[in-house]
Amino acid sequence: MTKKIFIFLLLFSLIFLEAKAVSEISQKVISNLQSIFSPLFYFLVRLAIVFFILKIIWAGFVYLFSAGEVTKIGEAREMIVDAIVGIATVLLIIKILCFINPTLTIGCY
Repeated sequence: MTKKIFIFLLLFSLIFLEAKAVSEISQKVISNLQSIFSPLFYFLVRLAIVFFILKIIWAGFVYLFSAGEVTKIGEAREMIVDAIVGIATVLLIIKILCFINPTLTIGCY
């Protein structure tokens, strides 16, 4: 009887130690994933926002130099709306990722 208890405790302790090791490994993987993903994510977000701001500026020049042409004015307005929708989409993506996993994105508010 004591042999069975000893074997059971030995197997239980091995399983517990293995689960603890897996937990430590998963924490390291999450930490490495955060160190890779977070700077890349924020670089791409900043790049997208700069792109959309430049698109708004370009649309402003198109609107300014349209000389009353209805088609050019329509194109400029469409470019501005597209850029605003793009910025809103980027901000929404940030909030969704912060909601899903705030550890992957630093600076969630």
